[in-house]
Amino acid sequence: RSIRLVAPTWNVREASNGETAIRLVEEEPFDLIFCDMYMASVEKQLLGTETVAELRNGGYTGRIVGLSANDKEREFLDAGADAFLFKPMPCEVEALKETLIRILHHDSTYRKSLRLQQQQSQQQQQQQDEVLFGNRKTDDSDLLLDF
Repeated sequence: RSIRLVAPTWNVREASNGETAIRLVEEEPFDLIFCDMYMASVEKQLLGTETVAELRNGGYTGRIVGLSANDKEREFLDAGADAFLFKPMPCEVEALKETLIRILHHDSTYRKSLRLQQQQSQQQQQQQDEVLFGNRKTDDSDLLLDF
């Protein structure tokens, strides 16, 4: 809720449990998710780390920040979170702004892994193109298609 103070133009949504968070992500795009380790849940009782893993397995590539009053940083990062914050989050406006900036500009292990996968995919595509077209570079002007 403190985020609304420093980023009043952001669309902030709240989910009371991991299952709801997963459903919300399936329904609309989010750039940043804060996920508490222990959320109340009636259905599966997902922990925050389990929610993060499910979000990543479901294809969510936005930033995820794990939250806990306990030292659960390793568990969150292993599950695919970009960062971890101890609760309570800073409530003072300047401290919270600095925290958000740090999170948004942090190059996490997950981000590095995602970039590596994208680079590998691009390299594979280039190799396939070389097999199809040889070493000749093509662009749209080189292609003539007749349907």
